[in-house]
Amino acid sequence: MRYRDYCNITFEQIELMKRTISFNGTRLRGWKYKSFQIHQNCICRDESNVVALQELLYLGLMTANDTQQYSLTDDGIQLLSWVTEVEIYE
Repeated sequence: MRYRDYCNITFEQIELMKRTISFNGTRLRGWKYKSFQIHQNCICRDESNVVALQELLYLGLMTANDTQQYSLTDDGIQLLSWVTEVEIYE
């Protein structure tokens, strides 16, 4: 994936990616080198986030499991880890 593709990702899409894996600051481990373990990787589509999810799907950061559920790909997890400066693993 090219850098110019990542430049177009909005703050709303980053927050949507965080909600997909239930990322929040309360479940981080470690003090200096923070990490986060994914327990679920799924979000349902609704009217408010359909455009953002389709753009992430087009960039290859998410996959569609069926018509209503989306999950992060390995590239999406890696990008989110880079943005949040937290090691994210499954």
